[in-house]
Amino acid sequence: MIQVKSEIFLLNQLREGNHTAFNIIYKQYYVMLCTYANRFVDLEDAKNIVEELMIWLWEHREDLLIDISLKSYLFRSTYNRVLNLIAKKKVDANSEAQFCEYYLNPVIFSDDYDLHELLNKVDEAIQNLPESYRETFIMSRLKNMTYNQIAEKCGVSSKTINYRITQALSILRVKLKDFLPLILFLLKDSALT
Repeated sequence: MIQVKSEIFLLNQLREGNHTAFNIIYKQYYVMLCTYANRFVDLEDAKNIVEELMIWLWEHREDLLIDISLKSYLFRSTYNRVLNLIAKKKVDANSEAQFCEYYLNPVIFSDDYDLHELLNKVDEAIQNLPESYRETFIMSRLKNMTYNQIAEKCGVSSKTINYRITQALSILRVKLKDFLPLILFLLKDSALT
């Protein structure tokens, strides 16, 4: 009964924007939730899921309706986010496989000139990105660095890196339209060789 009252008090304080209440929740549940999520996904993904959940919790604190215990709510939310990530990765893998099957057909590039011209367009579009987006994009897509590695190198958070890459991809999608998936695949493949 005491734990239920303290949990209700903590949630009420959180709803009112009390940073101390949020920090208590974060410190109490972060490691447990990461460990739980890590049962299903790798540790980096687990940490990202829990961090995003905690950010969501803070951003939606005023509208938060929890009809079960906070612990149950957080574990259920983590589990749902894990399932969403797994489903997204499965869709991405299927899409990439279908894309490769269709677009890497030798008929698309009948000679090296077409491929060379396409790669020049990609390079030009990448070079025209804002500097921070370009550097982040190159480290991620061409040097195969993780968001955390890039964040450490740039001295910013991994969320900032995620934002920069999202913005870079958005700009490139507009400039390169339907060719972007093919281009990214070819660039990623050429960076490995």
